[in-house]
Amino acid sequence: MSKLRKYKLGAAAAIVLPMMVVLFFSVGTLVYLIISSSRKTTSYLHKQRAIDLAQAGSQDALFWFRRQKTLPVATFAPISADSDNPSLGLVRKVIIDEMNNVAGVYIVEKNLTRDITAERGEVGYGWFWKISSRGVVYREVNPSVAFDCSPNTIVEQARVVTEIRMLNITPTVDAAIVVQKGNTFTCDSRSMILGGNPGSSLIGVCYKSNGPVVIKSGASVRGDPATKQFSSLKLTCRDIFSLDQGTLRNLADFISEDGVNDLPLELPDFSLVYVSGDIEFTNAHPLNGGGILYIDGDLTFATGSGSTFSGLIYVTGTIDLRPPSWVEGQIVAVGGGSIGTGGYDKASAIYNKDVIQLVCQLIGNYRMKRTYSIQSLP
Repeated sequence: MSKLRKYKLGAAAAIVLPMMVVLFFSVGTLVYLIISSSRKTTSYLHKQRAIDLAQAGSQDALFWFRRQKTLPVATFAPISADSDNPSLGLVRKVIIDEMNNVAGVYIVEKNLTRDITAERGEVGYGWFWKISSRGVVYREVNPSVAFDCSPNTIVEQARVVTEIRMLNITPTVDAAIVVQKGNTFTCDSRSMILGGNPGSSLIGVCYKSNGPVVIKSGASVRGDPATKQFSSLKLTCRDIFSLDQGTLRNLADFISEDGVNDLPLELPDFSLVYVSGDIEFTNAHPLNGGGILYIDGDLTFATGSGSTFSGLIYVTGTIDLRPPSWVEGQIVAVGGGSIGTGGYDKASAIYNKDVIQLVCQLIGNYRMKRTYSIQSLP
């Protein structure tokens, strides 16, 4: 072999060998990064699954409390029909990845779930409960033993802690409309207010002070009596809902801070809706549904809105209910206002004790706070 050829081969080797070394290390680094990324992704997924399991346990606990025959509940005591292991609490197992023997379980922990009514400054028992739910992702080698027993191994676990509470809703009087000051409320010509027929003791408009109510020509206000003053009326949020405004907001199914834009076109039946600020319902977005509507501000039904609602409406400010519109149940307008101004047809407020009782019963059952804490566990 000529010296020139040997030189060329040596030069090529000098170039290729370093490139191969660099390529080898690059491939190795890439494989390591892929494996590391895959492990991190899998670890993240397991952490999220543990949190999801714990949250599912919290929901199961809420439904368990709601199902009990005697309310409020005095003791958290699941039975075998409720749980895979009642001695631990509410326990349910799920299969996450059968091929890789990955399973999950949630435990609403009996030893950590407790009545905190007294801690919340309330009288009695069972009104407030702290719910502690643990979610566990584990590798199930032997299905016949518990998740935390060898040869099974825990992969990830998390605990979600939240609170549930009952609402003790107590309307203060049997009346279609209730206001603080009688002279701040006007029944205009296109209003129809019905408390009850003679002998029913159901009032059309009830007020605490500063009467009488302003009733214009053409207005129909009926009841037994049509209007009445009760100096002992209690109309604060705590008086009627047995809690402060902030706590009520935290328990709501819907919260609106931007008027009707934050609400669906039709509210689900027996929903608790909290509105922060003034709100106006129009023909494009009427009020439709039933339950409890709490408004920290003013309420307006625009002319032609066609709004219909069954349940309890509580307004901290004033109301302006224009026709056509219909509310069956009770309206509490602390700041007064008017009903039946302008338009056509009628703006109607009909007291219905059965509706109020049903709303109080269903919405007053245990409800979960919107906030909760997540604890990572070793």
